[in-house]
Amino acid sequence: MLKYDSSNLTYQSMSQPLISVLMTTYNHEKYITESIDSITNQTYENLELIIINDGSTDKTEEKIQPYLENKKVKYINQANTGPSIAFNNGLKESKGDYIALMSGDDISYTNRLEEQLSILIKENMNICFSYVDIIDDNSDLLLDHPLNNIFNKPGKKQAEIIRYFFEIGNYLNAPSALIKRHVLNEANTFNPCLLQLQDYDLWIRLIKKNKFYTIQKPLVKYRVRANNTNLSLSEGSSVRLANEQYLIFQTFFDEMPIDLFREAFQDKLIKKNFSAEEFECEKAFIYLNLNNFLRNGTKLIGIEKIFKLLSYEKTSEILKEKYNFTNKSFTSFLTAWDFLGTDLILKERENELLSIKNSFSFNLGSKLTLNFPQLENIIKSLQKIKWTYKQEGCGGLGRGVLRRLICNKYYNISSFIERIYIYREIGYRLIKNDLLLSDNWGVQKWLLKNYPSKAIINSLKKLQSKFNHKPLISIILPIINNSSPEFIEQCFQSVFEQVYGNWELCVLIDNSDKKLIQSILKKYYPYNKKIKTIFSLQNQNISEASNSLLSLSQGDYIIFLNHHDIFSPDALFEIVSILNKSPEAEMIYSDQGIIDKNNKVINLFFKPDFCPESLLSRAYVNYLTAYKKEILNKIGDLRTDLEDSQDYDLALRTSELTNNIFHVCKVLYYQRNTHLEEYTKNTEKVLKAALERRNEKGNIVPISTNHQIVRFEITDYKKVSIIIPTRDFSDILERCLQSVFTISTYPNYEVLIIDNGSQEHKTFELFDEWKKKYPEKLKIYTYDIPFNYSKLNNYAVSKAEGDFLLFLNNDTEVISNDWMEAMMEYCQKDFIGAVGALLLYPDNTVQHAGVVCVGGLAGHGHKHFSKTDMGYFGALQTVNNYSAVTAACLMCRKEVFEKVSGFEEDLAVAFNDVDFCFKLLESGFRNVYLPHVQLYHHESKSRGAETTPEKKARFQEEVQYMQQKWEHIIKNDTCYNPNLVQSAEDFSIN
Repeated sequence: MLKYDSSNLTYQSMSQPLISVLMTTYNHEKYITESIDSITNQTYENLELIIINDGSTDKTEEKIQPYLENKKVKYINQANTGPSIAFNNGLKESKGDYIALMSGDDISYTNRLEEQLSILIKENMNICFSYVDIIDDNSDLLLDHPLNNIFNKPGKKQAEIIRYFFEIGNYLNAPSALIKRHVLNEANTFNPCLLQLQDYDLWIRLIKKNKFYTIQKPLVKYRVRANNTNLSLSEGSSVRLANEQYLIFQTFFDEMPIDLFREAFQDKLIKKNFSAEEFECEKAFIYLNLNNFLRNGTKLIGIEKIFKLLSYEKTSEILKEKYNFTNKSFTSFLTAWDFLGTDLILKERENELLSIKNSFSFNLGSKLTLNFPQLENIIKSLQKIKWTYKQEGCGGLGRGVLRRLICNKYYNISSFIERIYIYREIGYRLIKNDLLLSDNWGVQKWLLKNYPSKAIINSLKKLQSKFNHKPLISIILPIINNSSPEFIEQCFQSVFEQVYGNWELCVLIDNSDKKLIQSILKKYYPYNKKIKTIFSLQNQNISEASNSLLSLSQGDYIIFLNHHDIFSPDALFEIVSILNKSPEAEMIYSDQGIIDKNNKVINLFFKPDFCPESLLSRAYVNYLTAYKKEILNKIGDLRTDLEDSQDYDLALRTSELTNNIFHVCKVLYYQRNTHLEEYTKNTEKVLKAALERRNEKGNIVPISTNHQIVRFEITDYKKVSIIIPTRDFSDILERCLQSVFTISTYPNYEVLIIDNGSQEHKTFELFDEWKKKYPEKLKIYTYDIPFNYSKLNNYAVSKAEGDFLLFLNNDTEVISNDWMEAMMEYCQKDFIGAVGALLLYPDNTVQHAGVVCVGGLAGHGHKHFSKTDMGYFGALQTVNNYSAVTAACLMCRKEVFEKVSGFEEDLAVAFNDVDFCFKLLESGFRNVYLPHVQLYHHESKSRGAETTPEKKARFQEEVQYMQQKWEHIIKNDTCYNPNLVQSAEDFSIN
């Protein structure tokens, strides 16, 4: 323990805790020695100094080197990552019970640590700050500098500090901090996403849970540069600063005790004695009504919180009853306020243009650049935009022009602008009650754009009058198992709100729900004669009930509706629209949404067009699906022994009888998440029945509740020719060969190495070594041409003896021993073209899991996902059809390869595998990805990156070649969905 004299705070040391001083530095060669000396000369001796050099490009490291002989000094030299990560890295290496923060251009007084530690022990506190002296580049004191009035503030009560931080800003100087280590760890240290306000963010998290002490005298010299600022406040960093403030304030009130909040904001509260449920409302209004240094960003957070409260029934009622705040209030609020300070921004732009117009240099050069009338027109446009903005609140005419004119300068504010637009539009839709809501921002944006508004519904009603074909649609609705009356009523309502009117609703009510449902039916019977009802005297399962309703139905097409779920208003309209364009359709399915008990949309499932191998692995064709009655008559009744998987079975049986299967790329059905698992109890049984009908032998391997992998029986273990082009990098090739020969269990294969001009002696030694080990299986051919992947592999095929070809990169490493068997199981089928694998980076993240047409051409689906991630609705872990797979590991039949003339030799390096797979599609074959065939891929190490001008030019030529040749596939990838993002590989919503 420590004994101290309370009068002068000096130590009488029996045991001194270790203090770790973390000093980050970046290009501080002029100041670093003085900063280090100020720590090594501290009166407190039990310390360690950890210097983190954050990628300095000057002589900072040279200045640090002499200090490394001191045992108290530790040194970390890292690439430039910013101060947050630098501090966090230093903290990992530290061992002290207390942590002091420093920068490589600041100076600590020699008694700093001693005094601060004494105070923390004496006052029994966790954090200690001090006043600071402001110094310039030459270490001279700046007594009249404005930062003196910011950092040198007396200590405050915790509630006062909270209020100060919210309304004014940070007054705690980071280089003066001494913090108990466990407190810093509990606060999760610095946020690595923040570059300028990382200390402010940390203090906010600390002061909500901890009291601290401020020593009211300078113990640190804090340096400002010649421009009187410690940070570069350029235009770009100022915008970044605003964004960082926005991010910090999103969680400002999180974990704050209610009593501390009440004390801090007592004069701003709407209700002085609010309940725990009203706490969220009070916080939202504090954000909306306070004008702090963040200004409009704070209001935006308030808007987001109010929006969330309005979207839940319970909190919406609280807002209405206790605060007199409704959806209409929300919209009025959005319309009235200029959250972005747009007037100010436009005025600044107008003044800039006027100053240009009046400048001598402009008048001198106007004949060569921008003439006076053009500038006048721009100024007038700005004034017009301001008027439009006032009239329409960022809407209509002003929206696009406003974005172009202000976002090129204030570019990072565009996210604020977008959110304002969207929340404002959501407000209008809430009043009209024609929008589903979501807590997922991407989902909400999609719904706002695509969920049919009342105006759209009215226009669709007019369009349906032009349909030549208006079939009767029978909706099959069994109500069983003590269903929720609220869900059932919503289900009924979604049917009655359909745009398309020629339907009948066939309802079966089992004995358990009879009394409950009769009261709901009374609401609809007087108004509609379209309901046909069966009251069952006994409880039935879904299949039995549906079969009874099918015999009752008279429609041309049948749609099954679950009593927990709801239709989109345009559901039947879209189905009939397809039928008018393609009357041959016998099965039509749509995309679907997942909703919770409050009807909030959790996620959206955007499906591929019909993919048979995908359907065998995951039941993605379920809701909404319309079946032609004639084909159901051929299939027969729903199987009653497949309870909760009867829809999956029906989709598989239908696909075996018809190819007229169509997909509506729209969300027409919303499935309740409270019963998702019930729908897939018997999937294994469904698949076994499908294999029996198709006379195929195989085993079902379940991988989750509703996903499985079919392992087919191999009919003939024909020879596989494994083709590996290579050039030097013998260590990489050796790893590949080692994995192939020692892990593989397939009995009949050969390995063809195509040497493309190797020169290293080690490479030829490797060839000899492996040739001796496997003289019968290994063949080595030399083909010394300028690198052309297509030519090398086409040449290899001419030498291959196998009926099956397996193209393999030399930088791959086999993981699964039955990889060849698994690929052969699918490749042996007449209708399969290319079979691909799951390729992983060495850190077990995904490098390739099927090719999707994104980025204007092609990308690797689920790239950088964890190998254990299920992916987009299970797509990563299931067998799926894709338009292409990578030839880094690709198997196909030799006859198929020759039928499409192999690889295109005009594509020397890139996209030759994609081109090959597209040719297979054009010839009627399907390509498939197998998640259980796994290899590591060390990605093109032996060839190098596209860095030279020649390589870049060649790459662009190959891109153009592919885009011109395969535009129809790239723009309409049937194994992807246009509602998914086209600019990334992560299956996020477009």
